[in-house]
Amino acid sequence: MLQNQIQNDRRNRFISLIFIALLTVGLMFPTSSGSIISENIYKVTPVLFGLFLCVLIPMVNKIKFYFVASFIIINAFLWLVTFFRHPAVVDYGTSILIAMFTLMFCINFKKIDAKRSIFICFNIVTVAAIAIAWAMVFKLQQVANFFINHYNDFYPELVPLMLKLGKPVLVFGTHSVAAFYMFIFFYLNIKTYETSGKKRYYVFAINFLVFCYLMNSNTGIIFLVLGVLYLIYKSEKKLLWMIAFSLGLAYILYSGSFNFREFFIIFDPSKSGNGLLGRYSGHGNLQSSLNYIFDNPLSAMGYSADFYDKLTFHDSGLISIILRGTLVFAILFYCSLFLFFRINMNNKLEGLLMFVVFFMFEIGFNNLFYFRTLFILPFIILYLNYLEKKKIEPF
Repeated sequence: MLQNQIQNDRRNRFISLIFIALLTVGLMFPTSSGSIISENIYKVTPVLFGLFLCVLIPMVNKIKFYFVASFIIINAFLWLVTFFRHPAVVDYGTSILIAMFTLMFCINFKKIDAKRSIFICFNIVTVAAIAIAWAMVFKLQQVANFFINHYNDFYPELVPLMLKLGKPVLVFGTHSVAAFYMFIFFYLNIKTYETSGKKRYYVFAINFLVFCYLMNSNTGIIFLVLGVLYLIYKSEKKLLWMIAFSLGLAYILYSGSFNFREFFIIFDPSKSGNGLLGRYSGHGNLQSSLNYIFDNPLSAMGYSADFYDKLTFHDSGLISIILRGTLVFAILFYCSLFLFFRINMNNKLEGLLMFVVFFMFEIGFNNLFYFRTLFILPFIILYLNYLEKKKIEPF
């Protein structure tokens, strides 16, 4: 009996180290060299993630049959569609990303007893992220040069522009993705505060909400509002929080930090814009993709890259999934994602919240198949489960 406990403890310590390694790769893997964006990043990182899974999955008992079936069905269907379309060009990079993401469903997180090393790692990452973010806000040239050289992403001018404007985008390139992860870090820190009672995590959480505001983007403001609403919901002094929230919202609207015209650009036919609804409007950059879906509701594209110059895949994960597999396929995929969160998280309500937040961001960005999400998401789930366990154990 004692020998089994020792073996289980060693196994869980090793598994915890694997998750720490995943987070480290997700946050530190460079995307450029000398500011030149790497073309192979989306081919190398999924393979690396697959190697981690090959070690991890056999160590976790009782894999759910549904997730094994969904992994097989999702990937087999997309490749079958690709085969019958006979495309001139196949997007192998995306095929690997989707395969690795759906294979991650097979990890049984509830069977993992995370160790304190997870908590220590989270603290280090939090402090480092806050320090680097403030350095970006104050436009420290050495920091800017380092991130332009090693973490330029999406297109060459993006990160230099973000840092010139003082936006704390960290390693995420664009303010939209950075704002999403600032909210995630806010939530992880506020949950740590609720569990441990240590006020420094509350201060850390507020820092990440400030960073959402400093993104000066509609996505940042939305996640700032969600974060403040969560604080109001949890606060015992709801009236004071509501007054502060109302004053803050009034300032944001008065100062023009949140551009309603840009966000609801569907009402402005003269622009295509980057607003959320603007992307889905008649003049938005998703219009060609929407037209294809409506004109060909049963015509899946699989991994065919023949239409990449005509259709938009990156500005909406939801639209990308529908294009690749039809609406029915998208429903299957997101149902699998919902069950993944709900089944693997100790707190069912928290699982629902994580699904809603990730799905909400999918509407405006192809986030689930972004390589950093692939590495960071497993750590998020394991850490929240660790905090849930600490509610009934000494912290």
